[in-house]
Amino acid sequence: MRRRKFVSTASVGVLCGSSAVWAQEPRRTYRLGVLVQPPRAQFKPLFDELGRHGFVEGNNLVVDPRGFAISAEALEETAIALV
Repeated sequence: MRRRKFVSTASVGVLCGSSAVWAQEPRRTYRLGVLVQPPRAQFKPLFDELGRHGFVEGNNLVVDPRGFAISAEALEETAIALV
C-alpha cells in the first residue's frame, strides 16, 4: 500500500511541476535607444518614471546610447543603425 501511495504522489508532483513550467510567461527585454549621451543625471527623471512602470535598467531594460561626439553628417547613419 505504501508503494501505491508513493507512486501516485510522485505522479501528481510531476504533473503539477510540468504544468507550472508551461504557465510561466517568458521575460521580455526592452531596448531604449538614445542618440545623444548627456550626463547621466539628466536621465534620472526618465529612469525614475520608467521604474514606476516596471522597466528597470539591467533587469528588463537595456539602454543603447549612441551619437556622442559624432558629426552632424553621421547622425542619420547612426539613427538608422540604432533602429
